[in-house]
Amino acid sequence: MFVACNEDPRKPQQDSDVQPLATGVRENELYALGKAINQHSGKADSSLHCRYVNCLVRANKFEDAFTYCHEHADMVCNLPVECWKEIGHHKFAQDEYHEALAMYTHTTDLSRIEKEEERLAINVAYCYQQMGQPQKSLELYYRYLEWHPTDEYTVSNIAVLEYYSKNYSAALTMYKRMNEKQIAQKALVQYRDLPSTEW
Repeated sequence: MFVACNEDPRKPQQDSDVQPLATGVRENELYALGKAINQHSGKADSSLHCRYVNCLVRANKFEDAFTYCHEHADMVCNLPVECWKEIGHHKFAQDEYHEALAMYTHTTDLSRIEKEEERLAINVAYCYQQMGQPQKSLELYYRYLEWHPTDEYTVSNIAVLEYYSKNYSAALTMYKRMNEKQIAQKALVQYRDLPSTEW
């Protein structure tokens, strides 16, 4: 029997009143932790604050977690590294690079990121690029390129950064690593983004 449905068939069907058990448990835990923190009138130990932020992260409430970390920085300094990363990745995905970088600085010495944290390295490099810090960005992009010598995205970003930093020789070296198709695509994207009067 065929039943017509206006809903997107790819989305899981759920009643709006029924929350998955895990989410309900997290909400209860958040409520209990928040209540415990409030009862201590700001004198709760840092582990309670860290558990609260950790719970926010597990509940995918990244904005709340970021705000809480910002407002209670002295109480969440022992937050697990994975929580800082997850909040940073969320901010990065929202194009909030300054905030993402603030979260990433709690994870490790950003100038010494190792291959095991390559996602962090490429995100931090892009944050620096967007924040107008090309030297820091280039340092991380070059390190990432050592790990992934054929990564087109990294080669392209290095080429552009070297060019605008007036390191034309280094920029040319990177452009030579790109094939003609990649260069043409990059040029078309750049022209597409220009106002029509500049064509």
